[in-house]
Amino acid sequence: MAFTCNLTKEDAVIIISNSGFSKRLMTLAAVAKENHTPIIAITNNPSSPLGQACQYHITTATREKLLLGEFCFSRVSATTVMEILYLFLSVSIKDSHDHIRRHEIAISDDKK
Repeated sequence: MAFTCNLTKEDAVIIISNSGFSKRLMTLAAVAKENHTPIIAITNNPSSPLGQACQYHITTATREKLLLGEFCFSRVSATTVMEILYLFLSVSIKDSHDHIRRHEIAISDDKK
């Protein structure tokens, strides 16, 4: 929440929620909206309050829904969406791979 209070319209918030009904995440979305920060929600429920409160809503689909007949949360689908967003953003920013590589080199000493 503290980071969200300092965001601007130049930033973006990505909120991940299975149901889209989390009060805490709705509060976070309200703060982001006050700051005119774009909100991207990733949920399994397209008609959730969180999905309605954001500018961009990505609905994940899982096979569990087909097998169990109810909303289930699969981290695989949410993680896949995050990877796709990351790849789209990284290719759109000049020299982003160089920055990522420098970061990996900087923290690699911690792994020894």
